[in-house]
Amino acid sequence: MVNNMKKIWIIYPYGEIIGEKYLEARHIRFGRILAENGYRVVFWTANFSHVFKKRRSESWKRINVCENFDIQLVPTGDYRSNISLKRAGFEMQYARALSYAFKKLKKPDLIITAGTGLLSAFRPVWPYMKESNVPVIYDIMDIHLFEGYMRQHMKPLAPAARLATRALERREAPFYHAVSGVCGLGKNQLEIAVKRTGNPEIPRCLVYNGIDINHFREQMELPLSVELPEKEKDWIWCAYAGSLGPSYDISSLIEAAERIRKEEKKIRFIVAGAGPQEDQLREAAAKNDRLVFLGSVKPEELPAIYRQCDIGLCPYAAYSTVDMPDKFYDYCAAGLAVVNSLSGEISGYIKDRNAGIQYQAENADSLYDAVIRLSDESLLKRCQESAYQLAEQFDLRNLMKPLLAMIHDIIEQKG
Repeated sequence: MVNNMKKIWIIYPYGEIIGEKYLEARHIRFGRILAENGYRVVFWTANFSHVFKKRRSESWKRINVCENFDIQLVPTGDYRSNISLKRAGFEMQYARALSYAFKKLKKPDLIITAGTGLLSAFRPVWPYMKESNVPVIYDIMDIHLFEGYMRQHMKPLAPAARLATRALERREAPFYHAVSGVCGLGKNQLEIAVKRTGNPEIPRCLVYNGIDINHFREQMELPLSVELPEKEKDWIWCAYAGSLGPSYDISSLIEAAERIRKEEKKIRFIVAGAGPQEDQLREAAAKNDRLVFLGSVKPEELPAIYRQCDIGLCPYAAYSTVDMPDKFYDYCAAGLAVVNSLSGEISGYIKDRNAGIQYQAENADSLYDAVIRLSDESLLKRCQESAYQLAEQFDLRNLMKPLLAMIHDIIEQKG
């Protein structure tokens, strides 16, 4: 019997796999829903975790997620620093290994890919799509951070970083001009991707990462499986769960918590995560009863933790280009008021829907002030109610409908 299922490859070396991230990774959720809608899906990602800096397998490994959806781990090297020659080598190893695998396989009906981090510039997708005439949808999730990072942390090197970024954009131009469609997790990213294709009429769709709201709220009712202090009456708990890397404003969080301790405010920060700033957080928490560090916790444990909390924190570095962070959907689904440093799309939702308060990135006093303002009972309640209602806009299956329609149309046109 001939299998007529259309095949889709999702290609992204930095994708988290099942159980690694606090909100199930974007391309895992893409794969699940595509499989539910009659496609055969393979997600090709690296066997080394970018977030947790650990190896997932020694070589090639296939992981079945659900019927008609597998993850294929691709062998690469490792690295410790996000801006390093070893990371560039990691990308080249991923591209070489994947190019070798492609030569042995029947081509798919469509590829969804996201840009890589430093040097590989969409390889091996770019040469493969030319040789095989496979339609490609580019999923833009972020904008180059290199120039912004250098401007923020190594100012003398900023001009060189600007030249490097422009060179990378020129290298990427042929890929952008050849894609069949674009999607993005934020309006700003999507607009940039459309502009870089040079085709204002190119098929495009906005797909926020979103959340399965009903499932998340069911998980909130599960018993708490991590040890937390007893929450006393009139105390405000602020939650942060996510990466503890240089793109996040962890230093301001620690400083604000220390000021709260000194001033004996009835506020506590509950932090879960892993990354380069983990030791700094653990050391600070050991000296400050207003700061509780849980380390890495399982994704399914987070909703019950949020049930104990009042405020959700989105603390990002000043150079971050993130528009709509994943944790925002969790916080809204949990009914947490949001304190946010990002100036992108999320800030509009927070302001227009009165779902929380902005603070100035990398300014601990500003973060402290925002949390103190939200500790007002009437304001906190209004923001929590608004955030809870806002969550309905980010229900995952509704968000995926435009992408499913675009995929169907592109495959039919190519066929």
